[in-house]
Amino acid sequence: MSESHRADRHVDHYGHHGQDNQYDVIICGGGLAGQTLARQLRRTLPSASVLILEKQTLPLPIACHKVGESTVEGGTYYLANTLGLADYLRRSHLPKYGLRFFLGDPESPIDQRVEQGAGDWLPIPAYQLDRGILENDLWQMNLDLGVEIRSGCVVDDIALDGDALHEVTYHRCGERGESRVVRGRWVVDASGRRRLLQCKLGLQRDCGHQASACWWRIPGELDLSSAVSADNREWHGRVGPYRRWLSTNHIMGEGYWVWLIPLSSGHTSVGIVSDERVHPLRERSSHQAAMAWLSRHQPQLAELLRDAEPLDFKALKDYAYLSTQAFSEDRWSLVGEAAAFIDPLYSTGTDFIAWTNSLTTQLIAADLRGEHSRGRVRIYNQLFSQLTDFVAVYFQDMYRAFASPQVMLRKLVWDTGTYWLALAAPLFQDHLDDLFFVRAYIDRVSRLQRLNRRVQALLREWAAETEPEQWPGFHPLNPMRFVIDLYLSLEVEKTPTEMLAHLDAGLDRCEELAQVLVFDGLRAFGASALARLPEPGWDDAWAIELDPDRWQREGLFTSLSPARDLTAMTAELESTVLSDADKRKRLAAVKQALRARLTASRPRSAASLR
Repeated sequence: MSESHRADRHVDHYGHHGQDNQYDVIICGGGLAGQTLARQLRRTLPSASVLILEKQTLPLPIACHKVGESTVEGGTYYLANTLGLADYLRRSHLPKYGLRFFLGDPESPIDQRVEQGAGDWLPIPAYQLDRGILENDLWQMNLDLGVEIRSGCVVDDIALDGDALHEVTYHRCGERGESRVVRGRWVVDASGRRRLLQCKLGLQRDCGHQASACWWRIPGELDLSSAVSADNREWHGRVGPYRRWLSTNHIMGEGYWVWLIPLSSGHTSVGIVSDERVHPLRERSSHQAAMAWLSRHQPQLAELLRDAEPLDFKALKDYAYLSTQAFSEDRWSLVGEAAAFIDPLYSTGTDFIAWTNSLTTQLIAADLRGEHSRGRVRIYNQLFSQLTDFVAVYFQDMYRAFASPQVMLRKLVWDTGTYWLALAAPLFQDHLDDLFFVRAYIDRVSRLQRLNRRVQALLREWAAETEPEQWPGFHPLNPMRFVIDLYLSLEVEKTPTEMLAHLDAGLDRCEELAQVLVFDGLRAFGASALARLPEPGWDDAWAIELDPDRWQREGLFTSLSPARDLTAMTAELESTVLSDADKRKRLAAVKQALRARLTASRPRSAASLR
């Protein structure tokens, strides 16, 4: 069947039909969130009738311009395992070599900057997605599963009726005067940033993060490594036989970062993301302006991009937002960007699609079993709010810290470990229908969130009060044993009880890391602050502060948790984040302290006793 014939056929109600334009589920939006939800519903509830209403005409142009190409472990597991797309992803999209960060003086050559990223291939897969290819393929897969898709259709209104059927009014593009109505037991808003229900119901919630982005695609490969001479074998050899090109590369500066992402279509995605208060979007509202901005702030990267003509260009101001709720006992939900969008730095957009889609699927399944309950909806909304708030804290007033390599290396350790523990790990299990587990999980994440706020405040103050340091170092996460253990344990199947024990153990390690970070920060502030601390020991990690005047008031010295030895955690962190020069200084200081202790413990001579 030709592509055009197939498109005509699906517009005329090809797929699993509702009766008299009535459906179990109507999904408003056929982007990544809507298409993946439809697939999940049909795989979980094969008898449910599902309709997608999508504004764009499907199939999309190959390699269409959509942001959200990079995935991390949680979102990848959802696509590969929950949706059964593992073989497809391997065939059709590029394997991803982790997140990679380049920190330090933006005027210096890339090989003279601090680099944080993998030095060996990562065993748990992630991908660089070409969104146009993926969404076209999902469209055909969903048709084959019996999903009805009406493309070229604009939703005008959603009339909610918790007692009967919801009504969705839409028109086909080019037919604005001719409205059509479909009815559904469930309505799911997957309309992306249009946020039909969030805006209609006044559910918007401030994210506490004011940031903007512009992005474009260029033809062909753009390999950052090409800027480094082949003679620098040490730098090129850091990653073994693999290519940095397959990483999501982040080039960091004060108040901003730049992404480079390869696409399976053969193009490269380039984006500039900034704190709007530091680098307003008006400075780069066109490709020409963005290139001029790069020439000022990242001249080596600008030179690499100089002759690359853009295939497209988009800009988005103040992109971050949250929602007061995502699920309703009246049988509607918000998924993906229709529910929340926080920040693209850590590529967690697909994770939030996975969370909102999976919770929506659980609610619809319970309803079709006759078990829909206010209590389940309330718990899922608590979970949604807890997760979005947790991730938002990573970014609130943190963009200025991107200029400080010594702070950012510690932040990346913390953020990576807590992501794998709190956000990714439950997506690898199948316990979201167990409300006892979900309540207990919310409690653990709430505790970790309180600690997260303290650590981010510590790092923010550290970056503001100290000068950035620069060195040509490579800093993989390998020495952080507990962080690597969190990563490797993702694929280990766990019962709900085992999963909660895993979270408790991870919380203990995070508490230890927070303790070590405060002593690290005090050393950076100088001897005077450290001298005001009693003999370093075990304190209340939930009260950590760099300001000695606040220690007593915050209760730093009244920890309720049992003291634990911090020697191993200190050694792991130092091996991961210190430059070679600082490691030598730290070793010399330890040796000097040992000599002083030995000298003090020697018996005094007979002459000195007279």
